[in-house]
Amino acid sequence: MGGSIAYVVAPYHLLNVYVRGALVEFTSYAVLPLIFLAVRLIADRRVMGPMLLTVSYAALLMTHLPTALLATTTVIPAYGSFVLGVLTTPGRL
Repeated sequence: MGGSIAYVVAPYHLLNVYVRGALVEFTSYAVLPLIFLAVRLIADRRVMGPMLLTVSYAALLMTHLPTALLATTTVIPAYGSFVLGVLTTPGRL
């Protein structure tokens, strides 16, 4: 919860939009939580998980390619391994 609050109120986002005018980069950061939700739905074996992952990842690729590259190589695999680790460890979650 604390990380999400820090993410929202970070001054980098204000500078990104109002000073640099990088709206596509700001939009790509808004798509990342949808990708995390889709990975979680896939781990829970929900039907909407693969479709949501496809749509949200395509949106990430169309908005900002450097963010998509960083998310593909670091954030998404780390979150996926965390979700699978939590779900497969007995007594957790």
